[in-house]
Amino acid sequence: MAVPGCLVGYGPDYTELGRRIAAYVARIFHGDAAAELPIEGPTHFEFAVNLKTAKALGLTVPQSILARADEVIESRIRQMIRRFSARWGRFPYKIQRLTDD
Repeated sequence: MAVPGCLVGYGPDYTELGRRIAAYVARIFHGDAAAELPIEGPTHFEFAVNLKTAKALGLTVPQSILARADEVIESRIRQMIRRFSARWGRFPYKIQRLTDD
């Protein structure tokens, strides 16, 4: 959701938006008239904070904002490790050790 270089990002959750679109298409395939379906806007939003950009700008992001963020980007490598670990378990020790500050 966050664009590289941006300090913060706030926008619709595209995964949820895709599910809503799929539900719309399913309703049309099951015989509902597309013209009679209500217009829906996004209901789930994501908030991301890029600490790497904040550090480059000399800004300190309050802990209260970090606690509310859906995604906190510290560095590209740490972000990849976090996503890998969430999906497949722990990242290999040697790679994890190389990225610690």
